[in-house]
Amino acid sequence: MKIFKLFAIGFLALTLNFDSVAQNEKIKTAFLYQFSRYIQWPGNNGSFTYGVYGDGPIYNALVNMAKTRPGFKIIKVTSLAQAKQCNILFVTDKVDNIQQVKQSVGNSPTLIVTEKSGFAKKGSEINFTNVGGKLRFEMNSDSLKKKDY
Repeated sequence: MKIFKLFAIGFLALTLNFDSVAQNEKIKTAFLYQFSRYIQWPGNNGSFTYGVYGDGPIYNALVNMAKTRPGFKIIKVTSLAQAKQCNILFVTDKVDNIQQVKQSVGNSPTLIVTEKSGFAKKGSEINFTNVGGKLRFEMNSDSLKKKDY
């Protein structure tokens, strides 16, 4: 059922176009927020942490979103040792080694979301991609099942 909800969100992404980086980041931020709502997070005490690993405009977009959502915390992950502190870890397209990220997260309930082509097949649970000017995302269902999402 949880995976079905993610697929439903994914269907919406198929119809979204984006013309600018700012619009793109707003759409990604909206999806990240929806992911946080539809996944049951173990041990969640009312607070929720998004982490951003790598450079990119998504960090500022998430900070702006968190200003209107009590209980949301955004951290800039500068060391992979911080990755397990996050409910959702967004890995920017400036990061090349998704395997290292995956290994650092281990079996923790951190959802890894990326934005680099092919990363869903290489270890992230959800990967945003641009296909013909449309924002889409691909999911790694095996990885999602292992984490019981």
